[in-house]
Parts: sequence; C-alpha cells; structure tokens
Amino acid sequence: MLLDRYPGHAGRKVIDVSTNGTNNDGLPLIDSRTRAFEVGYIVNGIAVSRGEPGITDDLPGYLENNVMTGAGAFVIAPRKPEEYAIALRRKLVLEISDRQIGGATGAQYASNVTGQTAR
Repeated sequence: MLLDRYPGHAGRKVIDVSTNGTNNDGLPLIDSRTRAFEVGYIVNGIAVSRGEPGITDDLPGYLENNVMTGAGAFVIAPRKPEEYAIALRRKLVLEISDRQIGGATGAQYASNVTGQTAR
C-alpha cells in the first residue's frame, strides 16, 4: 500500500472516500477494504447520492457494507449535492476531534449533514 511508505509514525491512519456511485473500475473493493483493515487503517466516506438508473438507491448503505472499515468508521450522506461542503467540513471535524457519530463505536453512518444517526 502506497501509504505504508510514509517513514514517520501516525497515531491514526485514515483513508477518505468521496463518491456519487458504486465501484465500476479497478481492484475489487472487498480486497482493498480487507487490506486496509489488516494494516490498521480507518476508511470513512461521503456519499453524494444521485437518482440515476444504474446507481444504487442506498449509496450510504453500499459504502457501509463495502468500503467503510476500522473502529469508528463512518459515512456522511448529504441530502443533496449542494450540501457537500457542509458534509466535508463535518467529516473533517469528526476526524480531527476523533469523535464518534452518536457516541457509538464501529461502523455507522449519518443520514444527513444535520447529525442525525441512521444506523
């Protein structure tokens, strides 16, 4: 993994994913997710859903089941693309402060940028 080449030590290793669709190219997600977990990475995401044919109806759920990994991993799902900047800011605050959404541990996702916990 490219990130393993960093010569220093990081207290937390976080990979951020921002997407408006499912995987359609590259390595299988489950292999990458498993490898990230095995070496101690947390994978968080922002799911910008869109209503188009061929795109999953539950993009946050897709990310939760196929991408997110690590203790406290989360997905933030803005209700509309215009809320992306708010979602990005919220994600950064959660990561920097090392806070858990809803105070829970493990995989979870926020239903929208207002902070309501969906799972």
